[in-house]
Amino acid sequence: MRMLGDVGDRTSATSPSHHEQCYQVLPQPRARRRKRPFSPEPIANDRKAPIKARTKKKDSIQQPKDFQIKESKAFSCDKCGSSSVVNPSRCRLNPNQIKRVQTVRRKVDPVTNKVLNLCNACGLAFSRPPKKFKGEPNSHVDRKRYLAEAEAFAKDVSERVGKRAAERLYCPSFKNKPCSCIQTYLSHTGGDEGSTLEIRVDSLLQLFNTACDLNRRKNLFPEYSISDSKTIDDANTNSVERKQRQRDYEQFILETRQSLREKLHLCERACQRILLYSNNFLHKRLKSIPDQNSRCSRISRYSSTSQLKPIDELGSIPCCSESCSRLAITHSTLLEEWRNQSALGQRQARRVLAEMLTPSGGTKANCYKFISMVTGCGSTTISSVSHQMRVTKGNREPPEHGLKKWYRENPRKQSNVSETQVCKQDQSQHQGELALSSNLAGQTKTASQNQGDDPNILIEQQRRELEEAKRQLYLKQQQLDRCQQIIDHHLGQQVLVSADKSENNPLWKV
Repeated sequence: MRMLGDVGDRTSATSPSHHEQCYQVLPQPRARRRKRPFSPEPIANDRKAPIKARTKKKDSIQQPKDFQIKESKAFSCDKCGSSSVVNPSRCRLNPNQIKRVQTVRRKVDPVTNKVLNLCNACGLAFSRPPKKFKGEPNSHVDRKRYLAEAEAFAKDVSERVGKRAAERLYCPSFKNKPCSCIQTYLSHTGGDEGSTLEIRVDSLLQLFNTACDLNRRKNLFPEYSISDSKTIDDANTNSVERKQRQRDYEQFILETRQSLREKLHLCERACQRILLYSNNFLHKRLKSIPDQNSRCSRISRYSSTSQLKPIDELGSIPCCSESCSRLAITHSTLLEEWRNQSALGQRQARRVLAEMLTPSGGTKANCYKFISMVTGCGSTTISSVSHQMRVTKGNREPPEHGLKKWYRENPRKQSNVSETQVCKQDQSQHQGELALSSNLAGQTKTASQNQGDDPNILIEQQRRELEEAKRQLYLKQQQLDRCQQIIDHHLGQQVLVSADKSENNPLWKV
């Protein structure tokens, strides 16, 4: 008993400390696993049910519920009448590869309140705001009124300055609106203090007088050796050279025209009125000088602003989804040839555009942006060439000029030419009759038959004799002119020598 009591006492004595120790020894709560974002793998049962793999379903075309194109009724745009919703030439994929149905654009007509079924292009154009009305084109009456006012302004300036030649100083250009660039330059009040109306008029008149003086001087002394062995062809080419203007006139026009356009901001018509030249002088290729190109180089919207980049840099410039500009890396020589050919003229530029617009393999042609970067042509020119290629089914030659077509359809009358030919034939027959009267009767018959058979031989012979006489006369005149120049040069030197002597020696007159 004592032992039990002792044990009980002992346990009772030690119970509080034991509970405290047990409380301190209790473990921490267990860590919970995180939820998995996917379902666990299936556990195979005794039956071992097979697991089916997921298969990709076939792509089915999802047609809209509100509209379905019926096969029995073909689509037709209510505005342009197109049979396709999207232009097939604008699609990148073939019609068989397009998985999405091309839906029609429905628009409500504000006038009739009807629902219109439009194609993609007409639907986009329908949602855009209308273009601003530019007004009616200027009539002939407005042009006459402007020219009358310009002439009155020039006459007033000439009276104020006191020079009659100043009546020419006005701009005649009138397209969509009057230009009046010369009037603006003369009536400008700002700028330099020393630049008055008289100074500006004198500067323009000085250019006008210089152009008149150089325009009168023809190429009277072409560079060729005088000899009697010249043929008729040489005489003809020589006469053409004598009609041409001198190099001084050409150089003066090109330099002065550029300064007037850039510094004074005058238009082309105003420069032509001051410097006395025409469009043919700038752009026409002469038959007498076939190697010479146009005197004025073509200025496009890129080259004028120095934005036409080198061919080597075009490969790194993105142009479209097809990356047409990558052609500059693989075919740089071809692009350089295209750029050089497009700078030769408008017809050659249109040929280059037609070549670049030809689709490779019948799928895709170069984009407009890449063509503009290579040639410098605008989108309007490129689209016109593209339209001409579609109409002619791939013909790269540019269309015929409108003036040539008009002259071909409306030929000039040949009445004057026929009358001159009849007169020449009558003269030849009359001369033949006078020559035949002095011969015998038998000889007259044979001669009259020969002359009647070939009347053009005598005309050709007379023409050659006349040309030879003209050539000899020109050679004599050229010799006289050179002698006169030598005499004038010697006389001028003698006058200068005598003037120097009189200045140095005061007793020279005595």
